[in-house]
Amino acid sequence: MASNEEERVELNGTDLEEVVIERRRVAPAFEPTRVRGREVLLAITVFFMTSLCIGLIVCLTTVKPAFSTAEGRRQELCEDESCLKSSVYITSKANFSVDPCENFYNYACGKFEKKKAFGDQVDDEILAEVNQRLRKVIENPKQKDSVVEMYKLLYETCLKSIERKDRNQTEDFRNILKDLGGWPILGSSSGGKKNIDLQELLQRVYELRHTDLFYITVSESAFQEKKQVIKVLTAVQILENNYEDLTDIIKKMKQAAISLGSTLTGKEIEEQALKVATLRKEIYQIASKTHITEKEQTISVSRLHEQSKEINWLDLLKLFDKSLTVKSIIELSPNLEYYGRLSELWRKTDRDTLINFLLWNILLYYSEKMKDISSPFSQNSNEKESWKKCVNVVTYSFSSAIGCDYSKTYGGDSKNIRNIIESIRSVMKQKIEEASWMDDKTKKRAVTKLKKLTYNLACEEQFTLGNKKRINFYKHINLKPSDSYIAMLKKQAKFEMFKIQKQIKSGRRTEWAIYLFSINAVYHFQQNWMAIAAPLLTEPFYSKTVPRYINYAKLGTVIGHEITHAFDDQGSQFDENGSLKNWWDDSTLQIFRQRVDCIKSFYANKTFRGLSIFNEQSLAEHISDIGGIRLAYEAFTKEKTHKILPGSKLPSSEEQIFFLSYAQNFCSKEKESTTKTTITIGQHLPASLRVLYSLQQVPEFSKAFNCKDADEMKAREQCSVW
Repeated sequence: MASNEEERVELNGTDLEEVVIERRRVAPAFEPTRVRGREVLLAITVFFMTSLCIGLIVCLTTVKPAFSTAEGRRQELCEDESCLKSSVYITSKANFSVDPCENFYNYACGKFEKKKAFGDQVDDEILAEVNQRLRKVIENPKQKDSVVEMYKLLYETCLKSIERKDRNQTEDFRNILKDLGGWPILGSSSGGKKNIDLQELLQRVYELRHTDLFYITVSESAFQEKKQVIKVLTAVQILENNYEDLTDIIKKMKQAAISLGSTLTGKEIEEQALKVATLRKEIYQIASKTHITEKEQTISVSRLHEQSKEINWLDLLKLFDKSLTVKSIIELSPNLEYYGRLSELWRKTDRDTLINFLLWNILLYYSEKMKDISSPFSQNSNEKESWKKCVNVVTYSFSSAIGCDYSKTYGGDSKNIRNIIESIRSVMKQKIEEASWMDDKTKKRAVTKLKKLTYNLACEEQFTLGNKKRINFYKHINLKPSDSYIAMLKKQAKFEMFKIQKQIKSGRRTEWAIYLFSINAVYHFQQNWMAIAAPLLTEPFYSKTVPRYINYAKLGTVIGHEITHAFDDQGSQFDENGSLKNWWDDSTLQIFRQRVDCIKSFYANKTFRGLSIFNEQSLAEHISDIGGIRLAYEAFTKEKTHKILPGSKLPSSEEQIFFLSYAQNFCSKEKESTTKTTITIGQHLPASLRVLYSLQQVPEFSKAFNCKDADEMKAREQCSVW
């Protein structure tokens, strides 16, 4: 009977419990009995031959073996610290007892789900490290310009304000509410105007761009070439938070009212809070019954006002674009019916409840940047954690500048990252050139578009330290040492509005369309341009010393995803210069659409608990998920040398570890209700479904794990656009 002993490997004090070195002790395979001399001699010979073989195996597995695979790629065992950490990272999340051909997500993330609480994501661990690095960049800048001085001033003022031992922030909150006309739930202590105009209050709220009614933003038009337009969209957070449970809202509002000195009784406060919670629930129900993922539509301001008369849309939208008229065209999602139903809800709701609702939104906005007024003061975040809130406050407005300052210190090996990008671009070029279904003219245009695709790695040149454009851009926030923290937050809100107005006036974006410290990347159709946020450029997504296939699996699939967006069902409508025009041959375009329809049909036939997982908005993401995996995989297989990770529990091939590493980008633990909400409103599928269905459409995955036709992880019909 064989038995195993396990040793734990430690790196810098970290217990690497999953990377085990197995020493197998082989028990005798026979019972001692009387034997003849010839049998003894034979047994001794077998014993020594077996010992010799075992010795050779031990040598081969401990002296960094190097050998070539059938494909001609050279492999060797990697034993440095980063490889050991990668082994730990992989094995700490995977459940290798699951059949990878039946449920690969559970195989890759099963242990993560067992260890974590609902709502936890693998991203949380990464973002915690990013926040620590941001703190160092802000607190201890290596170089300074006027922008660094301003964002450091905001950070230090934030810390001082949050860490105050007294309750001065209570007065700050009271002054905010008084300035907005007073909060009825405070009773006679509200101190505001009794006849405040609701439309005026709504505009004041939207100067902070924060409410659960709807969301107003500015971005590239989906219909007009090279134009920035106002977009009115569903307030997605109303669905993400799922306000079916009213208890939590009532509890928090009551605590806030008591903290701010309400003169009402506890019962009276609860009655008013219940009305606000009920209003939020009704908004949620309207949103949840609407097709949130419908594509945006163009509409005039006057047409929107006709359908939603309770809101003065022209005055509200002129906050963002002063040149707007009733004839101006905006873009709307999901549809007019949604805003009509919101308007009717607004009309039938009593005045005090509407004011309480709007001002509660304001309090939530400021609570993200100050102490949490909805929690007892004794429970407010302690001084050790207040820096996290202040980092978020600073990066909210100074994202582009700090992105460049962060990249200078933690930007990773940009040369090798660019090599990965170019390697994946090269694979895409080859796929286009070898596509038998494309005509030569369309191929040439596609290759030209691919060649012209540009990208930024967490930093744009204009926002680098000392750049005049950076200094001129941020001077408009105009923070001064004499400003109170509240004054700085108000200036911050005005600066955000300034950026939007500048974007409308110039016709082009002022900053990236993504938060630079999120785990995200983006492709812009109208600029044929790709941006990769800072966290993706460091571990665990990229490391100079880990086997290259892990970099391709984690960062490479993201890059491949964004490059594929240039040629998905939406990106394919824009040419190499970002112009909205058809550059396809008619017959080639028809075949392209057939290939897209194959993927559409595959996802349209999938359900989760009886809920269809497909919507038109998510089609481009499905195409790019599948395309991104295949591009990165093919790019890594062209590499000449690879290193094998240590660890007895890991899969035996680099191809298998590639797919395992890819899937672990998405490890999370979600409640079923959250999964359903993501399906309803999200452009991306929930993490588990995203992994499962994309890999089902990747034949290289089935081959790597030897999945059979009847296995769940092998689609009956394989679809691929690229």
